[in-house]
Amino acid sequence: MVALQLGGAPAATLGEVKNRSDLVIFWGSNPADSHPRHFTRYSGTPKGRFNPRGRKDRYIVVVDIRKTPSVKYSDEFIQIKPGYDYEILTVMRMLANGKRPDQDEVGGVKVDTLEKLVDRCKKARMGVLFFGQGITETRGKHQNSAAIYQFGKDMAAHAKFLTLPMRG
Repeated sequence: MVALQLGGAPAATLGEVKNRSDLVIFWGSNPADSHPRHFTRYSGTPKGRFNPRGRKDRYIVVVDIRKTPSVKYSDEFIQIKPGYDYEILTVMRMLANGKRPDQDEVGGVKVDTLEKLVDRCKKARMGVLFFGQGITETRGKHQNSAAIYQFGKDMAAHAKFLTLPMRG
């Protein structure tokens, strides 16, 4: 709640996610276990108004500290070190705003990998970043959530981009 009060966030229904999203990112969330129908109803396989081929029209990324069951549904898995969400999101915000950090790696992830993800976000017709307890229950808590929402705002300057919380 504090993160929303600090920065606000654009909102959408899961129906809009189903119909419009061509990029789906799950960060610190494992919907395969916590929301088992999420992939089939909203974010992964359903055909939508602007996604007539369903899964073939979407690129799914999982960002987490370990491989979770959700990884098998993804196109890309980015494994990060525990407790580095805020730092990684800060670097992604830098990259989104045309700056590059001095180091080549942050939180166990190469900056080039993050740059590719940011570019994919910028080019998305509609991107959505679902974040879960992996973000909200670790060091930094509401600051991590605020960084997610700020990243979403940065991406909204380039494409329709949403950040939505989910449990698990």
